[in-house]
Amino acid sequence: MTVAFPSAQTMGPRRNLPFESLADFALYGDTTLLGANLRGANLRGQHLTDANLTYQDLTGADLTGATLTRAILDMAILTGANLTGANLTGANLASTNLDQAEWSDRTRWPTPAWTERMRVASDRLPDGRLRVRPEGLSDTAPVPI
Repeated sequence: MTVAFPSAQTMGPRRNLPFESLADFALYGDTTLLGANLRGANLRGQHLTDANLTYQDLTGADLTGATLTRAILDMAILTGANLTGANLTGANLASTNLDQAEWSDRTRWPTPAWTERMRVASDRLPDGRLRVRPEGLSDTAPVPI
């Protein structure tokens, strides 16, 4: 069964969404997931354009191929999240924690400047993807991300 979340609808306070559960949901733009537990959530290929994910804990979430265009991720925690091929064009990543997040050359960051910042703050993995260093530190100087 597919459940659509229209504009500004929420999933309710403190609802726990395990790895598999979001594969059954169709999430559309302007989705607000206030209070949802998104740690380790499977959001592969989800369309989250304009979604408000402010303060969300997406630690270890799989956002492979997700569309996060213009999403608001202000103060979100994306530690260890998989952003391989995700589209974050125009997203608000103000104070977002991206420590240990993995991404690829297909990942689209909010701006070209963000792409460069992420390259400097990341190490290439054997499979060709990249992983953000803890605390976004480069070999020579801190890189605020």
